[in-house]
Amino acid sequence: MNVDYSLGLTKPRYKVYGPAETELNDFFKEDYKNLSELKIGAEYRLKQFRLRGGYAYTSSPFDALTQRTYTNAGDIVDQSYSNWTLNDRNALSFGVGYDFRSFYIDASYQNISSKFSNPMLKGIADQTNNIEAGYYSPSRLISSDASVVSDVKNIRNNFFLTLGWKF
Repeated sequence: MNVDYSLGLTKPRYKVYGPAETELNDFFKEDYKNLSELKIGAEYRLKQFRLRGGYAYTSSPFDALTQRTYTNAGDIVDQSYSNWTLNDRNALSFGVGYDFRSFYIDASYQNISSKFSNPMLKGIADQTNNIEAGYYSPSRLISSDASVVSDVKNIRNNFFLTLGWKF
């Protein structure tokens, strides 16, 4: 049986080549928090046969953010999001293996899931100053100071088969 806990104490920092990197660094300085991860796993062995399972939880690296967003009725409001772009992630895994002296074979399944709010369609277009940070529709450049936010549920199912050689 194994239990691991890790705490990330550093923040991303970009080398500054212009205003975009400065803005990114300011964002991470203000809104990034320590990332923590908990992993729990166990393995049971019976002669050459192995059975294992595990669970992992990773926290969101961002504080709650307030964003101007459109409601379902089309109004614009300031909304706070605790799951902006990234959120807590849960992973569950199971595996079996068999040891053939100097060779082994393992098969495993992993399910990773997270739910988050995804912003899109925000951007200001200023054709007088030749700034095109808006978003494009098929016919024109559209400017908006509010985002459309969708709720996203991301689930990944991974299967692994490993053949190994011990030397």
